[in-house]
Amino acid sequence: MALKAFGFHSGSKELGIFIPKSYKPGDAPLPLLIDIHGGGFCIAEPVSDDVDNVILAHTHGFCVVSILYRLGPKYKWPIAVY
Repeated sequence: MALKAFGFHSGSKELGIFIPKSYKPGDAPLPLLIDIHGGGFCIAEPVSDDVDNVILAHTHGFCVVSILYRLGPKYKWPIAVY
């Protein structure tokens, strides 16, 4: 099973979307896994989880959506979760 991966960026929001390449429009919906990268709302980026997300999509047939959130200390709590 190969993999399709693409990104979406709008303003300060970014998504990484990983789906099995074999998935076609009209196929049954895939289970969705939302990846929120680690880093305590202060460090890291979604790309740090890309290898894991590829494995999850490839091995288990998930659609994995990886989000970018605003990081401290530039953005104070609770801005990162909005």
